[in-house]
Amino acid sequence: MWKWLDKKAGETVGQGDHYVQPIVAAALFGLAAVLKDTHGITMDFGDMSADNGTDPWEKGSEDHKGHGHGDRSGLDIDFRYINYKGVSFRGLMTDKQFSVAKNQLVFDTAAKFGFTENYQGNSAKLKGIKTAGGHNNHGHLGYGR
Repeated sequence: MWKWLDKKAGETVGQGDHYVQPIVAAALFGLAAVLKDTHGITMDFGDMSADNGTDPWEKGSEDHKGHGHGDRSGLDIDFRYINYKGVSFRGLMTDKQFSVAKNQLVFDTAAKFGFTENYQGNSAKLKGIKTAGGHNNHGHLGYGR
């Protein structure tokens, strides 16, 4: 494992972005299984936390808010939005392939597994989900306590 001090962020960051707490991993596996088995939805997951529990960050990139700051270490996961076929796609909420119904289902199902600190992009196409800048191309699932 390697680490370095990110002077701009004022923290020691670690390698990679695949750390989640065990309870979050269990909830994530449950969510993925229900979405696949019950609704035919498959998901691609992205940023989590770094291997030392900080945020995912590599030299040359900007500090990633959340995902390891404060007491959020191992509680946050990004995912690519779902299209009309029920699969993750690389693109924006404004793309014609973005499925409001399927993405709403993802967030609604995620809440049943304890993911209650969730964000969508500023396009705000989904009901009951907070918006956050920088999330028009991916959703954010945050495990609540």
